[in-house]
Amino acid sequence: MPIDKRIASAARGHEPGFSAFERIWNEGRIKLECVPQGTFAERIRAGGAGIPAFFTPAGFGTTFAAGKETRRFEGREWMLETGHFMAMQTPEPVAEAFGALLAAHGF
Repeated sequence: MPIDKRIASAARGHEPGFSAFERIWNEGRIKLECVPQGTFAERIRAGGAGIPAFFTPAGFGTTFAAGKETRRFEGREWMLETGHFMAMQTPEPVAEAFGALLAAHGF
């Protein structure tokens, strides 16, 4: 099963220069995806419960929804999100450098 490296948060300190996250992002080694907080929380919950996908109205009609499946329920538009996240522990220096780390896995 392939693992897609994802970072849940990346705190920015006051040190000069790029943070570890910014360096890796600028090198193209990771992607940046901005996700509504509730959708992010539901992805984690759904993934942990074995739910492969769910519909949410958050982000509908924005660039965030581009290319995603949509449906109309009770007069409101919803878009399909996948629940494919699981939390994993990392060694303390890694966790300190990159924040809370997540690995995505396919169902």
